[in-house]
Amino acid sequence: MDASPEGNTNKDPIPEELSMKQLLCIWPAERRRLFLQERIKLLPATIKNRIVALKNLQYEYLKIEAQFYKDLYMLEKKYFEKYQPLVDLRAQIVNGNVEPPNEDPKWKVFPGVESENDNDQSTNSVSDEEEPKEEAKTDTKKLETSKGLKNFWLEAFRNTSTLSQLVQDHDVPALEKLQDIRVQYFDDYSFLLEFHFAKNDFFSNPILTKKCFLRAVVHPKDPFAFEGPELVRSEGCIIKWRSSLGLVRKIMRKKKDHSTTEVISRESFFTFFNWSHIDFDENDAMSDFVVGNFIRSKLIPKAVLYYTGDLVEDEESDEEEESDSGSG
Repeated sequence: MDASPEGNTNKDPIPEELSMKQLLCIWPAERRRLFLQERIKLLPATIKNRIVALKNLQYEYLKIEAQFYKDLYMLEKKYFEKYQPLVDLRAQIVNGNVEPPNEDPKWKVFPGVESENDNDQSTNSVSDEEEPKEEAKTDTKKLETSKGLKNFWLEAFRNTSTLSQLVQDHDVPALEKLQDIRVQYFDDYSFLLEFHFAKNDFFSNPILTKKCFLRAVVHPKDPFAFEGPELVRSEGCIIKWRSSLGLVRKIMRKKKDHSTTEVISRESFFTFFNWSHIDFDENDAMSDFVVGNFIRSKLIPKAVLYYTGDLVEDEESDEEEESDSGSG
C-alpha cells in the first residue's frame, strides 16, 4: 500500500514492513490528520455524503453540548449558594475564630485505618526507642495551644501539581498570610476569585482578586475544535506593593556592563493577578483558565482533602486525561 497520498508533502521514507496502523501510531498528530483528510477525499461520492451527514449530526450535538455547559454553570452557581454556610464555617475554623467540639467522623472508617482524632491510641503504642525528641515534643505542645490550622492554604497549594509549580520560594512568606479563598458566580458566565490575606509585609491589599470571563460557543469556522468552555479574558487587580519591586520583579546586573543594573520580571504565583493581558494569546488563556478553573472547581470545594493528602494530583493521570479528551 502506498502510504503517501497525493498532497502529502512529507518526503520521509516509510519502511515497507510497517503496517498502516503502525504508521498512524508513530506519525505526529498533524501528519496523521493530513493523511486521513487526503484519504477521505479519495472516497466515492456516496461515502463522502454519508460522512457529511454524520458531521452535520456532530455539529448539532456540539451546539447542544455548548448549552449543557452554560446550564451546568448556572446549576453550579445555584448550589454554591447552598455550600456557602459550610465554606464560611471552614474559614472560621481554619483561622482560629471557632473551636469545633470533639467529633466522631461521619464517614466510614475502615478497620486498621486511624482517624484524625485517634492520637491517644497511637501514642500508647510507641516504644521507648521511638520516643519523640524534645524538639518534637515542644512543637507538639505549641500545636496543641495554637488556634486554627497554620498555613492551611499554602499546604493545600503545595499538595497540588497545578499550583505547586507556580509557587516560588520568595512567595511563601506572603502565602503564609493567606486566610481564605472565595468565589463569586455571575450571570454573564464569569466568576470572581477572592484571596483574603492577613496584614503582611508585602502588600497592603486585604483582598486580591481575579475575574475570569468564559464562553461556550461552537464557532462556525472551526466547529469541531469545540471541547467545552474557554476563557475569553481575565481581569486581575492592582497589587499595592509595600516595596517598589514587590514579589514579581527583581534587579539584575547587565551581562555586558556589570556596573549597571536593570529591573526584570521574575516568576511568582502573584503574576496570576496581573491586571490585564494586553496580548491575550492562547498560552495566556490556557494558563489562566487551568489555574482559575482548578481553584474554583477543585481547590475551594475540597481544600481540606488537598491539605490532608486525601486528594493527590497525579500528573501522569492528568496528562492521560487531557490526551484522551483531545482525541475525541
